[in-house]
Order: sequence, then C-alpha cells, then structure tokens
Amino acid sequence: MRISLARLIRGALTHAKMLLLVCVALGMGGAVTFLLEGRLNSDLGQLIQPKGDQNWYQSNQAFQAAFPSYQQTALVVVRGRDAFAV
Repeated sequence: MRISLARLIRGALTHAKMLLLVCVALGMGGAVTFLLEGRLNSDLGQLIQPKGDQNWYQSNQAFQAAFPSYQQTALVVVRGRDAFAV
C-alpha cells in the first residue's frame, strides 16, 4: 500500500498543473450544473411530509393552525445558567 500511495503522490506532483486544471474544470462544471438544474427549497412543509399517524407531525400541524403568523420562521432556544454562560 505504501508503494501505491507513494506512486499516487509522485504522479500528482508530476502532473500538478493538469490535476489543478481537472479539479477547476470539475468544480466549474458542478457549479454550472447546479445553476441550471439545482433547486433549493427550505419549505419544511414540502420537504417533510410523513405518511401515517406521526405525533410530531400532527403536533406541528396543530401549532401551525393555532399560530399562523409564525409560519416560515425559525425559533432558536438558548439555555444557560446566566447571560454570560450563553
């Protein structure tokens, strides 16, 4: 294994410019593919729709019905002994 790892490192150092060019091309190709085909969706109502009777989902549905103004928000709870511990 050491011999093959040494050969791999030696080959990468020998062909560093070509390796860098391939990495940049793959990165740019990935970025272009994401720009053309990628979709970001942060709406948890569409991302997480469990089947069946799930307590946490039913509780979330009840919360959304009771507090419609808190839709599409994130709540962060921070806990500590005092303000300086947080």
